[in-house]
Formats: sequence, C-alpha cells, structure tokens
Amino acid sequence: MKSRTKTALGIDLCEHRVSIALVERNERGLRVLAATTHELPGGGQRQPDGDGARMLSRALRQIRRRARRRGIKVALACSTSPTIMQLLLIPERVPTNIGEFVEQELKQCVALSGRDILSDFCGAGIDLGSQRQLLTVATDTAQVRERVTACRKAGAIVEVVEPAVLAYARALLRSEGEARYRRDMLIAVLGAHTLAVCLFCKGVLEFVRVREAPSDANTAESFGKWLADELRAVRQHHELECPRESREWQARVVVHDNAYPPQEIERLLAAEMGMDRVTVVGACDRLSGQVVTYGDATSQPVSIAAIGAALKLLEADRDELRINLLPGEVTRARLFSRHVLVTANAAALVFLGLLVLIQLVARAAGTAHERIEQTRVSQQLSTAPVLIAQERFLDQEISHVQERLQQLQAIHVRRDVDWPRVLNAVREVSPASVCITHLACTDNRNLSLKGLARSGDAAQEFVRGLEGRDPFQSVSLARLERQQDNGDLMEYQVDCLLKSAP
Repeated sequence: MKSRTKTALGIDLCEHRVSIALVERNERGLRVLAATTHELPGGGQRQPDGDGARMLSRALRQIRRRARRRGIKVALACSTSPTIMQLLLIPERVPTNIGEFVEQELKQCVALSGRDILSDFCGAGIDLGSQRQLLTVATDTAQVRERVTACRKAGAIVEVVEPAVLAYARALLRSEGEARYRRDMLIAVLGAHTLAVCLFCKGVLEFVRVREAPSDANTAESFGKWLADELRAVRQHHELECPRESREWQARVVVHDNAYPPQEIERLLAAEMGMDRVTVVGACDRLSGQVVTYGDATSQPVSIAAIGAALKLLEADRDELRINLLPGEVTRARLFSRHVLVTANAAALVFLGLLVLIQLVARAAGTAHERIEQTRVSQQLSTAPVLIAQERFLDQEISHVQERLQQLQAIHVRRDVDWPRVLNAVREVSPASVCITHLACTDNRNLSLKGLARSGDAAQEFVRGLEGRDPFQSVSLARLERQQDNGDLMEYQVDCLLKSAP
C-alpha cells in the first residue's frame, strides 16, 4: 500500500532568529516544500513578543500562502536557559510512579532550584546489566509557555516542543542512514549562551550535557578555549567509557544562535590542540546525506533543526528522541475547547431535529384533515349519527395533535445557557495563575466553577473579575482550601448565578 501523504511544519525559534520549514512525506520520501528565515529584532534576552511576534506571524503567512493547506501540525524546536539534559539510570525494580521519580531527580539540580519546572523523559541507550537509561530534559516552564503563546498568537498551534539539539540530531542521524551504526558521532549545538552536546556511539545515545558559557568567556580567544575544553571533556569521556581502537569518530559543532560566525568558531578551534577533526557548520548548512529533497520553492536557507522538528511529527513511529515539553495546561485547554465545540454542535443538531419534527407533525395533521374530507365527500356521509361520530373523531385528533405541538413548542422556546458568552467572560478575566478544571450548570441559572490556583489572592482576583460582568448576576467564592497532594496549589469553587435569558 502507498503511504498517505502527510505535511508538518517545523519551527526553529531562538533569541535572534526564527526559521520555518514545511516538510511533506509521500511515497517518494521527504521533501521541503517551502522555507523561510527571519532575523528577530532586539536579540539578547528578549522574548518573541512585539516586533518579534509580528515577524513570526509574517513568516507563517508566507509559508501558508505557499502551502495552500489547512490543519498542518506544528513542532517547535527552541533553546531555553536554564535547561538540564541528562541520562538517568533506572534500577531493575522500576518505581511505581516513574514520572515523579524523574521529576524529583531533576529538582535536585541547582540551576532549576526555585523555578516552576517542566520536564519529560523517554527511553534511551541500551540495557546496562540490571539497569536501564532514561533521557531526561527539564527547563523553566515560563519560557516554554511564552514561546508557545507567541506561536499561537501568530496562528501556529504547537503540538510538540523539544530542545533544538534533539531536533538537529534527529535530522543528522536520519541523513547518515546505516552509517550511523558504524561510527561514533558528537553533536554540539552552540546557542546564544549555552552549549548542548549529544554523543552517539554506533547510533545509541551515550552521553548528553548542557553547559552555560562562563562570564569570563567574553572575548573570542577565551570563548574558543572554553569551547575546546568542553569538547575535550566529552572526548575523554568517550575514550574511557567506549574504548575501541578502530572506531571512526566524527565531531560536528553547529553554530545555531551565537555572536561568532562558523568561520570564526572554526578558526578558534583550529588554534587549540586536538581540535583539527572538528567540523563547524551553520544552522542552515545542508547535510551531506539525502534526508530530504528541496522543492523548487525552497529558495531561502533551511534550518536543519526546523526540518528535524517536522520529522518528529512525520515519523513519530520511528522516533527515538521522544521528548515533548508542551505544557500540560495547554493540552488541557485544547481538550476543553474541543469538548465545548462538540457540545455546541450536538445542541445545534438537536434543535434542527426538533424543527424538522414540528414540520412533520404539522404536515401529518393537514394530511389527516384532507383524508377525512375526501372520505366524507366520496362516501356521502350525511346522516346525523355519522356526522356526530366524525366530529368526535376530529376533536380527538385535534386534541392529540395540540398536545404534541404544545410539548414541542415548550422545547422549541426553551433557552439554554449562552455558553459562548459565559466562556468568553471567564477567559477574559482568568489570571495566568488560575486553572479551571470543572464547569457545570444543571438548571441554566446556577453555574459552578472549580479549579486550582497558585494562591488565595489569585482565586479572589478571579472572583472579583467575574463580579459585575455580563452574564453573571452574582458571584461568590464557595470554597478555598489547600490541595492535599500538592501543597503549592489551592483548590477553589466559585458559585455564580446567571442572568435570566430575555
């Protein structure tokens, strides 16, 4: 059977640049349909808002005009700071809640202390005796949420978020093909302030690390020395952990988002001893292998990390780096919106069915009257007993039809809750620190809102925001208590009385 054509959009978003690649998979393989790269204004620590968001929105519009398709899935590759990547050894007796075990291990990292952590993990490497390896990634939740929000405002609904080094590694390993299993490969992605390293031994992830550039590496020579020292440390680890004399070694430094261009990084590494076998490339330099073909519309440089992010969606069944840092509240909000949309569509179908039923009943009553009249004329029913019986029969039929019409009319004129107006009012006043987990209204007047808040003040602010807003007649905080299994969150319940429908 021929594989079904699929299309995915990969976004490589960093502090100074946004690169987008539209990749298609069909029976002939992978092909880049369109790509665009734009420099973001400001740079530095500035997040993609303001002018940056407008630049991202313009880039997405260009891609959509070329694609002429809707409903394209989006994967985001980004580099946040601080980010922790490490391999954890899991004992033979796997903990009951392995996610909680991983999160507790990551919280011990000093770089993430005092922050709201967003983490994920997946299997990596091979069995090590009675232990196994997990690739774990953790970063600051607020930074990932800001980037996902910027993409949403620009019209891209992100489904997957991962570090840029994993996206680049996926594309590079895909281009190597079977050769990846015959040699060792070091991939170092150089960001604005970080160095992310992945070491693959015969195609198996053996070592990962993320390093922050020190404050004293503020000149080209000091920066080059620091980078060379980090690469030597990884090389020494490889020689100790994987000692083999006849193994091919390949080291690649990717200048993803750095003040120094690839030519300058290559010059700095050439000045260091033992760095002559390191290849330095740019973020958009094409790979030697045929991972994808480039369409005629691909005139601009294509980010390899953007292509790797799109491959995560197109080849999910064969993906080995299954990390997704999409915040959980984003997923829950989308599920809630889909539920509301399905409910509204079902209500519209029921209302349409009632209208059709009323028309059918009215038509049946008219047909019965015509049939009775035709029978009376054709059979010449003129005697008094027959006329009386006919009149009684008509009265019964009329009463029966009127009762059914009254029942249908009651359903027809009944007004349900104006959910779009209620949900828009709730969305407009909901603070960022308040999450809604339950919404119910049984009698079209009394509405109950339940959820979680970071503090009692946040819940009170939410209640004050609802007071006096249309369509709420009255709002009161019915319950506020600290969550038992998570002491940092407060459970709340807000009771609202809706205004009567006009």
